[in-house]
Amino acid sequence: MTIVKQIWARLDQRGRIGLAFGVAAILALTSILGYWTLRQDYQVLFSGLAPQDAAAMVAELERMKVPYRIGEGGDTILVGADVVHKTRLKLLGKDIPLHGAVGFELFNNTDFGMTEFAQKVNYQRALQGEITRTILSIEEIQGARVHLALPEHTLFKKAGATPKASVTLTLKPGRRLAPDQVRGIQRLVAASVPDIRPEDVTLLDQHGVALSRQGGDEADLASGRLEHKRGMEDYLGRKLADVLDRSFGAGQAIATVDVVLGNKQVKVTTEDVLPANKPGADEAPTGIVVRERHTVRDGAAGKDGEQNEEERNNEIEYQVGRRIEQVESGPGAVERLSVAVVVRAPLGEEELGRLREIAANAVGFNAERGDRIAVYSMGRLPALTPSNEAATTQPPAEAAAAPASAAPTAARPLGAVPQPFWWVLAGLLGLGALLWFGARRTVAETTLAGPLDEAGRAAALRQVQRWLDQEAAEELR
Repeated sequence: MTIVKQIWARLDQRGRIGLAFGVAAILALTSILGYWTLRQDYQVLFSGLAPQDAAAMVAELERMKVPYRIGEGGDTILVGADVVHKTRLKLLGKDIPLHGAVGFELFNNTDFGMTEFAQKVNYQRALQGEITRTILSIEEIQGARVHLALPEHTLFKKAGATPKASVTLTLKPGRRLAPDQVRGIQRLVAASVPDIRPEDVTLLDQHGVALSRQGGDEADLASGRLEHKRGMEDYLGRKLADVLDRSFGAGQAIATVDVVLGNKQVKVTTEDVLPANKPGADEAPTGIVVRERHTVRDGAAGKDGEQNEEERNNEIEYQVGRRIEQVESGPGAVERLSVAVVVRAPLGEEELGRLREIAANAVGFNAERGDRIAVYSMGRLPALTPSNEAATTQPPAEAAAAPASAAPTAARPLGAVPQPFWWVLAGLLGLGALLWFGARRTVAETTLAGPLDEAGRAAALRQVQRWLDQEAAEELR
């Protein structure tokens, strides 16, 4: 300790400061190295967990006696980097009820004393859990919950009620399900549970909005028909617009398609008689002989004692084939198309006819169905004409009257100069005037000051001498 005091006493102020900073740096570096060496590196085991899933994971880690940490937000679990993969595999191999649902692993350890009612409840729980896990594999879905309403079947009586299902979905932020995905989930549930129809599966989102449509809801049916109509119009409109853009350039043609869909369900039944053999030109159609009967009866005696001729009756019963054909067309068929095309470029009658034929083929025009198509040409619009082609916008009479020797570029008149130019010019003139008045005032003040007297010259020389002495002293240093 005495040596340290002697060394400290010999040092000047700058040395003491350097020694203090050095000791502090050594202590800080030693602390950092010790912490870096002794600390345990934690890595993410699972992230984005729901509260119930995080609680199940933490309980299992405590049972396994694995040190862990919970990240910010409570949805991330971290464990040591040396055991993170091993722990993850062990947890995935255990029967942990993730997402609040259990699957058929519920029957891995069954109790032989379980009643039939408990077995049915466990089977329903397992079925709901397996369907939930399958639905969660869809990318847009963050959480799901499935409820099955299964009627009870007894040995001698079958329940008259039909089973139904309801599914509540929690979508990821910014995601939404397409109509095809909604129908796919309905079919998935219907195919997983016996006797459930897809229309008996109700889907809701996290806001309580129904994603599926029921067959008996007239409002939903009308909405579905409207969406189908919009889809058909958008599809045909894109096809026609693509043809026009490739032909005339982007934005040079406008096309719209209106589709009228049928709302009636039509069923046509046709019944034909099929002969057993192909009849000839003079033969009647015959069928298969089912029964043939021949009856012969002797003739009765006449008044004169003579015997009359015998009577013969032949009865043949045929069976002919029948063909019954039923053609059923549901609502949603296209009844009529109305197409309108407007082209900006000037076109002749022949070109308009060709364009009408191309547009008709693009949208599937059918004159027998009552479809209508209209194609018009608006010519070149002034708003689309570039500024260097202003001469082309003149009427034909004025263009013909213009002299051929006119200069291609004429001087712009004074009134055509934009107004901001005059504001800039006025600003420059005002700035020049201010500078000129300022310069004149400075010259006037200098002139009025006059020459220096003896005292002023002496003070100026002393100031110059003082500046020179300061410069010489700085050079010597």
